[in-house]
This record gives sequence, structure tokens and C-alpha cells, in this order.
Amino acid sequence: MFRAQPFPLAFAVALLAPAYARAQSKTDGKVFTTSIEYVAPSTCPEIDDFKAIVTGRLGFDPFSDDAPRHVFVSIAAGERMLDGRVEWRDEKGNFAGDQAFPVHKDDCTELVRTMGFALAVQINLLMAEQPRAAADARTRGDASNAGSPAKKAAATSAVAPKPSEDAEAASASGSNESRNASRSGERWAFALGAGGSLGLGLLPKATGLVRVFGHAAFGHAELELGGELSTKVSEDRADGAGFTVQAWLASAAVCGLWGPWSACLLGKGGAVNVEGERVDVPASPSGKVFLAGIRLGARQRVGSTFFFAERLEGLASLTRWTVTLDQVPVWTAPPLAGTVGVDVGAIFE
Repeated sequence: MFRAQPFPLAFAVALLAPAYARAQSKTDGKVFTTSIEYVAPSTCPEIDDFKAIVTGRLGFDPFSDDAPRHVFVSIAAGERMLDGRVEWRDEKGNFAGDQAFPVHKDDCTELVRTMGFALAVQINLLMAEQPRAAADARTRGDASNAGSPAKKAAATSAVAPKPSEDAEAASASGSNESRNASRSGERWAFALGAGGSLGLGLLPKATGLVRVFGHAAFGHAELELGGELSTKVSEDRADGAGFTVQAWLASAAVCGLWGPWSACLLGKGGAVNVEGERVDVPASPSGKVFLAGIRLGARQRVGSTFFFAERLEGLASLTRWTVTLDQVPVWTAPPLAGTVGVDVGAIFE
């Protein structure tokens, strides 16, 4: 069983080994074959392209559907990275080792090339072990058959047994589990976070807002729910009368994700509270507010868990509320508003 190697080391080995791989494949008389299963996103190269990379490095085609060995090659597309994996099963269907290739970029073609080079190196190492394993088997057979012509004849005519049904079932089960794991590249991810923003057009003056939010993402789609609270904004008249306004808002957004970028349909609703002398909005110290619009954002992963994001929102007011002093309107919400802000949070996958 070989041990999993980190991606940078595998990449270095794959770059240094091609010449060695071709030389070994041409001089070794033993033929190595393995069946292959390849699962990758539609944006990645096809299985024939992957086979061509391995065959080109080895100098022969090692892939056969009837081979007892099995290699499973999978590439999963996460939210911010690609995760490649090569897993081996031996002649009996037992797990024989794996190698991981995580990369923090979207170049699947480069990842497939690296995994193909690394697989060629692994096949050469396994080919080099075949003569040694055969010699050991002959030594054990000679020792067990010594002094017994009947045993020698039986050993000569013996046929290697086929894998048992249990081994075949284990191989099929392992293959299905690996396939399911690769498909989980489009897996659920959840996040919690908080942020701040500057709002224009929401209240009589530019106002700061703080917010908390949570979102659930699957593949390229995301749903976010949040809540916002504005700072208090005061407006005074020369005669001393005035008012203070503060807004509470709930928000919901449905977003599409493309790498670090996002675009969302956004809705907000809540209440605006007004305090002051001889104020109604109208005939009440509070009023409802509803807004709809779009949000554009960019998110940067910090480590494996945390993120930092920027966002820009454009909103249209669905309710036009007015503040009055002494029955005289002094401010009416404009038809358009906007915010610009930053968020920080943690992702749980």
C-alpha cells in the first residue's frame, strides 16, 4: 500500500519522472494492466484525454476493462478549489492506497495532466515490484513442493482462483462509494457571518448598518437570510423641532456563484421608527419599508474556514414613506437606495 502524497510533491515527482517512466516501460517485459473509472466535472478533460496522458508517459496502454486491478480517478469541484484523488484496488478488490491532489484554482486541465503524470509513475513502481513478487511466489512454491512430485504436478497445473463473490462485492461497493464521494464535490456548504455597510437613500442622511446573516450553498446556488440594524439619523430644524430615525430590516437573497464572484436577487423588509416632537409617519411613530434589488459581491477564502467579502447593492423602494413635522412633510424616502459593505464569516462544509 502506498501512502497519500500532498499535491506539490506529486507534481514535482510527475515532472521529473516521465523520462524514467518511458525507459522502464520499454525495457520491462512484464505487461501491466488495470481497469479505470474516471469521474470529473463537465468542465474537465474527458477520460480518453486522461488515458492519453498516461499512455504517452508510459509508452504503452495499461488500461483494460478485464484487468483484475482497478484504479479510480476522481475530481471534485468545491466552492473555492478542485480536489483530485487517485485510489487503487488490488486483485481481490481490497483498498491498496490513494493519492490526493487538492488545488486552490480552477484549472482542471492542469490538474488532470498532473494526475496523469503521477499515475504513470505509480504504474512504473508497481511494474518494478512484479518480478520481485513473482520470484517470491516461485520460492515459496518450490519450498512447499520439495520432495513431492504430486505436489509439483498440482502446482504446475493449478489455475489462479477467481476473486470470491465477497471480494467482487467489496470492489463494487468501494467503487460506488468513491463515485459518490466524487459527486459530493457539489456538496452543501453553510456559513455564518457579520458585516457592516454604508447606506444611501434609506434614511434622510447616509447611515451605517450592521448585519448578521447565514447562508446555505449547493454547487453554484446560494440562499442567504439576514437581519440589519441602522444607526440613528437625526434631522433638526432651525426652530428646534426635529426627529430621529432608525431602521430594522430583514433580508433574503438568492444568488448565483461563479468562483469568487456572486450575483443575487435581493429583498428587504422591516420597520422605520421615528422619534421627535409633533411627528407622525403618517399618524404613527413607525412605518413599514420594503425594498427589492440586486447585489454584486466578491468573496475571498482565508484559510480553509474563514472568508472576507465585499458587496454592492442597488435597491428600489416599494413603499414611499414620509416624515412630517407639525403636519408638514419634511422628508420622503427616495425611489432608489443603495449600500456598499464588507462581511466576514466562517464556512462549514
